[in-house]
Amino acid sequence: MREAAARGALGELDRLAWALYESADKLAALTLKELCARLDREARAGTIESATEAVQAIAREVERVQSSLAAELKKRGLR
Repeated sequence: MREAAARGALGELDRLAWALYESADKLAALTLKELCARLDREARAGTIESATEAVQAIAREVERVQSSLAAELKKRGLR
């Protein structure tokens, strides 16, 4: 996503947003899901600056979700 944002590839950002949206939905990662929907809206609107901000927010949220999932797996003895 960061590379697509740097290139201004809004169509690619739209496609990537929906792919991640579907995964976030399966994980019940609601904040991540909303951020992906935001990126989709920004990409469709053609606003690269706002889309880039959404990508940055998504990156932060992905890190938070990964940490949360890792902690849950460890708690359950699966990692």
